[in-house]
Amino acid sequence: MLEVWFAGAHCDVGGGSVLNETKNDLARIPLRWMIRECFVNNTGILFHSSELAEIGLSPCSLWPVVKIPIPPTPPPAVQVKHELEPTDGTLVDSPPATPLPGNPLLPLTPLTLASLEDANDAVMPIYDQLTIAKWWWILEAMPLRQRYQRHDKTWRTWFEMNMGRSRKIHGQKRFPTYVHRSVLYRMQELGYVPRAELLANPSPIWVD
Repeated sequence: MLEVWFAGAHCDVGGGSVLNETKNDLARIPLRWMIRECFVNNTGILFHSSELAEIGLSPCSLWPVVKIPIPPTPPPAVQVKHELEPTDGTLVDSPPATPLPGNPLLPLTPLTLASLEDANDAVMPIYDQLTIAKWWWILEAMPLRQRYQRHDKTWRTWFEMNMGRSRKIHGQKRFPTYVHRSVLYRMQELGYVPRAELLANPSPIWVD
């Protein structure tokens, strides 16, 4: 079982922010990923092929062999070409480029998503229900029981008021953190900064 993080607020991941007929929205990305995982793990769950097509999944990419979209390999950040004889137009043994200042999670070369549907959905608006429907703040201000399962399978329980805080990603320094590659694409295209803190070292494992 994988815990994978996606961009957006609660309803942007689980669905419900927009009407079902909406062509593109963030929630389509985790939905496609979960359905693909159902086929990868041979769960036996049955789907209507016409409905799969409506959310941007081709049935032939799921059965009989699951085809996971793999983004194209970007060219090297620096390509140094050595000539046999140095001339005025060549620079032999030039130093490697240094990363540009900015977000250390972003790649040196532009990221391209293998799935056009993911690329279109990844830049859709985020619908923060704490801004849209402010009565949700009643629950944010109430002390509620929180539970966190440690990696040794024991549970930690406590009460606190959330007060609009983002989710916390536990154990990033000890265990892999899986994040969908569309999050990185949104960061690149829109300057998106996830509210849940992502460490650059060790960096997340980007999944498709």
